[in-house]
Amino acid sequence: MRGIVLPNSDILFSVAQTPPKDDKEWAVVQDRRESATLISMAGRLLANGEKVPVERADWNKFTQELVDADAACCQAAQSKNRDVVVSLDRLSATCDSSHKVYRDHR
Repeated sequence: MRGIVLPNSDILFSVAQTPPKDDKEWAVVQDRRESATLISMAGRLLANGEKVPVERADWNKFTQELVDADAACCQAAQSKNRDVVVSLDRLSATCDSSHKVYRDHR
């Protein structure tokens, strides 16, 4: 998680502080969207060394919510719309929901 999702979410959340200046920087925002796909793969490890629980319904729900929120962020980045990217609190809420179950209480 820390090696995949965190660096990629930092890229997106940084748009609020420093908007991309050109097509190349917007491409970086768009290109970081594979996190949800990777964390849904059996055999990957959580930060605590446990395997991702792909057999759990809540994990799959959180992962799908991340895929959906990430797709919306990517669409906003494709339109180079900083305000839309920044206003997508959905991504943050999705992360928080998952953290309450899989990070904060482990």
